[in-house]
Amino acid sequence: MCKRIMILHVVSASVLACAMAAFGYQDVGATNFPDVPGLIELPATNGRAFDSYTAPELNEFLDSPHSELVPLLDRYAADEDVLQRYFAIPVSTTRAAVMRDFYTGWREGLESVRFDSLSLDGRIDYTLFRNQLDYEIRQLDIEKANRQEMAALIPFADVIVQLEENRVNMHTLDAEAAAITLNKLAASISDLKNQVSQSLKSDAEDGPFKVKATVANRAAHNADFLSRILGNWYRFYAEYDPTFTWWNEKPYEAAADALKDYASFIRSRMVKNAPDNQNDMLGDPIGNDALLSELAYEMIPYSPAELIDIANQEFAWCERELLKATDEL
Repeated sequence: MCKRIMILHVVSASVLACAMAAFGYQDVGATNFPDVPGLIELPATNGRAFDSYTAPELNEFLDSPHSELVPLLDRYAADEDVLQRYFAIPVSTTRAAVMRDFYTGWREGLESVRFDSLSLDGRIDYTLFRNQLDYEIRQLDIEKANRQEMAALIPFADVIVQLEENRVNMHTLDAEAAAITLNKLAASISDLKNQVSQSLKSDAEDGPFKVKATVANRAAHNADFLSRILGNWYRFYAEYDPTFTWWNEKPYEAAADALKDYASFIRSRMVKNAPDNQNDMLGDPIGNDALLSELAYEMIPYSPAELIDIANQEFAWCERELLKATDEL
């Protein structure tokens, strides 16, 4: 099966118009979208934070000569695309909350659609769409668990994310306050590095920093990503606003250097030299819950253990048949 169901059609012109509206280029309310009614509205230049989503009444979209769900799926795909573009930081708690509102809202709204009244094509689309929504909700739970695993190693993430989200939401920036935030960020990262170093030297087996090499590696990758986010935030204002540059040039350099040094420290001390890392090709196993989620998405009614058992049985049969063929020679 395809990883993503292909029935989710994207109306690119409508998505582009909504994305433009998100940055204040035009008024979504005054735009005519004949093919996809009632598209999501994002705030323009009024500085309001966009941090929630309400699903539409789905029965309003049931109209198509083939599958009745086509207009509904067009709306879903357009809204999802806008939200994914607007909330582009994976470790953002705001993004997690909004996307959960989005998927659960559509999942609950789908219950109001009368399955028995749909055509055969409509029922197929309904079943696939419900499966897709259930999968996305499970993925949010898995992502949340992954964030919690590495939370102790990147407690500064919320500070950087908040800076970038304030920029995207067009909040008024106080240059002096931003400099204070950057100075505190650099100091907190340096202090965190010392805490982790002390923890690694101790003989205690438990502790917030005693994590697997795979989790530490994930934290290092996220530290790199946060470094890019912070750089993007800084470059948006630097030079364009002389006051901002005067206040924040040195604090930003200090924070960026501390972040880069911390990511390097995590890789050298907690990943490369970790007892549970026996090779240089370190992955990030998705775990049992994620495997079960993927199997459910593909509509495979077996657990990972059952599939391995079936594979072993089939392999044993192959070996027996091989021995039979050998004896006959």
